[in-house]
Amino acid sequence: MRTLRLICFGLVAVLVVYTLVVVGRDGLDLITPFAGAVLAMNWQGQFNVDFSTYLLLSTVWFLWRNAFSTQAWVFAPLVCVGGMLVFGSYLIWLSFRVDGRLDVLLLGPSRVAA
Repeated sequence: MRTLRLICFGLVAVLVVYTLVVVGRDGLDLITPFAGAVLAMNWQGQFNVDFSTYLLLSTVWFLWRNAFSTQAWVFAPLVCVGGMLVFGSYLIWLSFRVDGRLDVLLLGPSRVAA
């Protein structure tokens, strides 16, 4: 579990620094370049669509793991839009909350108990 925490922390740290540099240089407009690349049907657009499917899948897992609770639905848009900044932070927090139990981390407490 310690390795997972270190990996997530490293990924989040790199992304925070990278994001700050990009926002400082290009501003907060993410949608225009993202959608423009998708509409251009180029490799950057292909990557953006591929990455979007990852974001959607990680959001579905987040919802499923949290039993589609109201609280999960409230946080799901953050998971979907925030990418690894949110998802990695969630995994770090969750790894401590489940006392390092990988089965509970992956499946959720209600499914492990069943």
